[in-house]
Amino acid sequence: MPYGGGTTWGDASGTFGDTDSTFSDSAGALFDGVTLSIQVAFEDASLGGVEWTDITSFGRALSIRRGRQRELEKPEPGTLTLELVDTERRFDPYNTSSPYSPFVLPMRAIRVQATYGASTYDLFRGFTDSWSVSWVRPNYAIVNVAATDCMKVIANRTLDDAIFYEIFNDDPVAYFRLSEQAGTEISDEISKTKGNLVGTLTSADALTAGATNKALDFSGSSNYVLHSTAPRVTELPIVVEAWIKSTDTTSGDIVRQGSGSDSDGFVLQMTGAGNFLAVAKFEDLTYVSSTTGWNDGNAHHVAWIRTATDHRIYIDGNDQTSASGTAGADAISGMLIGGTPKTGNYFDGVIDEVALYDYDLGFARITAHALAGSAPWDGDTTGERIGRILIYLGIAGDLDTGNTVEPDHHAWV
Repeated sequence: MPYGGGTTWGDASGTFGDTDSTFSDSAGALFDGVTLSIQVAFEDASLGGVEWTDITSFGRALSIRRGRQRELEKPEPGTLTLELVDTERRFDPYNTSSPYSPFVLPMRAIRVQATYGASTYDLFRGFTDSWSVSWVRPNYAIVNVAATDCMKVIANRTLDDAIFYEIFNDDPVAYFRLSEQAGTEISDEISKTKGNLVGTLTSADALTAGATNKALDFSGSSNYVLHSTAPRVTELPIVVEAWIKSTDTTSGDIVRQGSGSDSDGFVLQMTGAGNFLAVAKFEDLTYVSSTTGWNDGNAHHVAWIRTATDHRIYIDGNDQTSASGTAGADAISGMLIGGTPKTGNYFDGVIDEVALYDYDLGFARITAHALAGSAPWDGDTTGERIGRILIYLGIAGDLDTGNTVEPDHHAWV
C-alpha cells in the first residue's frame, strides 16, 4: 500500500462499482483479486444487533489514516475520509425521502474491509462525524463523509459505573439506584417516576466497586421508601436484585411489592439469622430461603428468581437456596424498600441498586451483575474491554471492535 499516494480503482467515472468489483492491473489497481467493501450501520446500534448496509457501489474516493496510537503520551484517533456519488440524494441528511432517513447522522457505525481470497481484513472501523453534500452539477452531488475510530469516541464520552450499565441494559421494569442525598423523593431510572423517603434516611457510600453514586443507609426503625405508583410485575417470571450490607440480627424487608393477599405480592427480606427470605403470591403463596450468615458487615449482591418451574436465591453470583415451602399472608400496598409499617420489619443497614424484572434474567446475567458490582472487567481482553465500553456508551451492540489498522495511510481515488 502506498504512503501518501493514490491509486485509481473502478471505471472511467471514478466510482468503485458494485460490491463484487475487484482491483485489476489494467485499471492501475493496488493488488489483483482484492474486493473492497464499505458498510454503514444506519440505525442505532446500541443494545441490539447491527444491520450493516453496503454502500460500496456509491464510493468515489477514500482515504484512511491511522492515528498515533503507539505513542503513549498522545494517542490520536484514526480517520476516514470518504466521497460518495449521490445522484439520488440517498446520503443527504436533509432528504426525508432517503431510504436511510432519518439515520444519515453522526455516530453511525462504519467499516471498510478488503477481501483477498477467503480472508477479509479490516481497514477501518469507527463512527461517522459528518455527511457534507456538495453539488458538482444539477442532479449530481458528492457527499463527503468524515469518520473517526473508537479512540475519539471513547475519549469524548463520560462513563457511569459498570453496575449501572449492566443493570440498565438488561431492561428492568423498575430500577432504583438509591443515590439520593437530599430531599424526600427517590427516582425510578426506568419510569422516571418518584417515590417518597419516609422518615430520616442517611446516604452511605455505594456498595458496588468503582461506583461514584451513593446508597441509602436505613436505621432499622420507622424509615423506608414508598413508591405507590412504581411499575409492577403482575405475573411470573419475576427477578428482584439488590446490594445490601448489614450486621443486624433482626428481620428486615429489603424490597416489597403489594402483599401476600395480592395476586402479585412479594417480599424479599433478610432474617435475624442473616439469611435471605423471599415470599411471593403469584400462582400460590410460597417462600424460598437462602443459607445463613450474610449479615457479616460486607456488601453482598442478592438476586431472587421465581419462574413457573424455578424458585431460587443467588448471593454474590452463586446459588445459595436452602429451603422452600408455603407461606402465610399479610397486607400492605405499593412498593416499599427498607421496611414496612404494617409488619415493622425495618431493615437496618445499607441498600443499593434495587432492580425488578419481568423475565427470567438467567444465571449468566445474574453473575454478570454480581461481578460488575464487585470486580468489574476483571479478566477482560483489550478487545472485550473496548467492546464493553462502546456498549455502555450506547453506540455499539453487535459491533466487532478494533482501531484503524496498518498501514499508516491508505488512499484510493
